[in-house]
Amino acid sequence: MKKGKTLMDYDEKLSEDAELLSRYLYQYKDCIGKKHALEHRMEQIKYELKHPVSAIRYDKDKAKPSEPNEGSVAIVYRLDEIHIRINQQIGKAEKILVEIMNIIDFLPENSFERTIIENKYIDRMNWEKICNENHSSKSRTSRYWKKGLYKLLEYEKVRKTLDEYKKSM
Repeated sequence: MKKGKTLMDYDEKLSEDAELLSRYLYQYKDCIGKKHALEHRMEQIKYELKHPVSAIRYDKDKAKPSEPNEGSVAIVYRLDEIHIRINQQIGKAEKILVEIMNIIDFLPENSFERTIIENKYIDRMNWEKICNENHSSKSRTSRYWKKGLYKLLEYEKVRKTLDEYKKSM
């Protein structure tokens, strides 16, 4: 990146490296999304168990509800499996969050670039909310976001992290 770039110079399309950095930083959002999907699936299963469509079957000879069948046990195991996957996703998200924060820490503490990047990748805000929170237009906000990405790419540690990420893809 050339020295002395103006903010208007960041209107251009992101470079391949900047795109890769953005994908790397999006990992946390992806983890949280998967966690929410698993939680939603678990809640749906629990809801369906509490609100069955058909009536309870009674054993004709005993006048009490029949014993749970193998399907009921399978559902309990399935719920437990989903719970385990949720906890694994939480662990993965925590690890990725630390890695992402270590990258973002290269930006100056109170810089607008850092604020925008934190809003986008850690707080998982959409562009409209980022702009509203920071009292900024979308074009200005986008330029600072790009400026922050390019600033991060100047650091050797960030480039090494991206190289490792690229190899793992």
